[in-house]
Amino acid sequence: MPGKANVFITGNRSFSDGFMENSDYELTNVTSKIGYDFNKYGEFFLSNGFLDSELGVPGTNNVPLSEYNNSLERVASTPFAEQSENAYYTQLGHKISVKDLPFESNLYWDYKKKRYEDTDSFTDTTSRPQNIGFNSQVGVHNAIVGIDFRNEGFKRSDNKEETINKNRSNSAVFVQRTFEMQKLSLTPGVRYDYNSSYKGTTNPRILAVYNLSKILKLSSNIGTAFRSPTFEDLYSPLISWPETMWGNAGDTKGNTDLKPEKSVGADIGTELRLSDVFTSKITFFYNDIKDLIEWQNISNLSTLDTWRPVNVGKAFSRGIEFEIENEITKDLKHNFNYNYLESMGRENGTYKTLQYTPRHRINYYASYFAPLKIKTRLRVEYTHKQEWVNFVKYELPGYTLVNFGIRRAVLQSELFFSIDNIFDKRYVSRRNYPLPGRTFYGGINLYLWD
Repeated sequence: MPGKANVFITGNRSFSDGFMENSDYELTNVTSKIGYDFNKYGEFFLSNGFLDSELGVPGTNNVPLSEYNNSLERVASTPFAEQSENAYYTQLGHKISVKDLPFESNLYWDYKKKRYEDTDSFTDTTSRPQNIGFNSQVGVHNAIVGIDFRNEGFKRSDNKEETINKNRSNSAVFVQRTFEMQKLSLTPGVRYDYNSSYKGTTNPRILAVYNLSKILKLSSNIGTAFRSPTFEDLYSPLISWPETMWGNAGDTKGNTDLKPEKSVGADIGTELRLSDVFTSKITFFYNDIKDLIEWQNISNLSTLDTWRPVNVGKAFSRGIEFEIENEITKDLKHNFNYNYLESMGRENGTYKTLQYTPRHRINYYASYFAPLKIKTRLRVEYTHKQEWVNFVKYELPGYTLVNFGIRRAVLQSELFFSIDNIFDKRYVSRRNYPLPGRTFYGGINLYLWD
């Protein structure tokens, strides 16, 4: 007898006039997944995706937040800059059990073409990153053994002439095993990566879970990690813009001298679960990072922005995350999440707060499945003020946003409508990049075959 087939195809078409001048965009996205279970030969699936987008790039606007009047903050400093992107991906997967040993393998390919053009600065640059990879793993007696291979390519052309053509590969082997000892579960693991640009690195990790009771458990995790610079970090083109009355002159460019990040991280936490209606979690975490990669404005002039990716010699982040989720009824549930973060780094001397790392964040949402099959969601987001020093002191005010949305399924589609920033709060999350006030969204999602 033949196995079971499944097909899923979905498409999305979005467009907007944008908030600032020259911030309009159009986006088309199509994804599909086709699977078939051949019984003794295993289950195969093929996933594909396509994305096409065009958007204006308004650039910076240095009007102070206190002077926002729904007009000044909308002016673009790069009124003729445009960016387009075409992205494709495909993945072939296979799952099979051989003599009670589960095997899983994936072969994938993805490709992007991203073009930035600004006639004012005579800039026309196109980047083409591409990845081809394969991974496979097998489960053996509470253990998982696997391999992972990825080849990365990157091409860039400036004013129609190819200026960069780079390739690198990363090969890895990994193993982990779970040991069950009554109330205690230990899962040690190790991964070895060899990168053709940065040589080899070994990263161990261990996870421990202790069940204090049927409803309360304690968990801890410690391990090391490695992250190589992306091609965008290394080879982003030089893009510059002139000074205007709305923004500073400046430029952005990659950094070929970047080193890979190396980190050690640990966390410990508890989880209280009362059936399926109430869950509470609290986690304490700490990460120590060497050569953290961060894009920074390295200019010491207040009238010039010079953005480069740099290695922060030593950095750490530590904090607490607390979460409560409660299902009041089968149709009504809500969730509260609080995150405290202290993130600091230094080249020499004393540690300083890293940019764009708010100390406090609070998120709350409530969802209600109303009559007539209408899904509603209310979300409240609070972000604390941010302060850091980079030659001069910078400060971004804190802000609270309230959003509301409704959805309803109709045959093979879903109608939706939402209001973001209901109270029309004026705010920024990055310096000199104004964000929109009250915004309305609406549309329909079509599920072509489910």
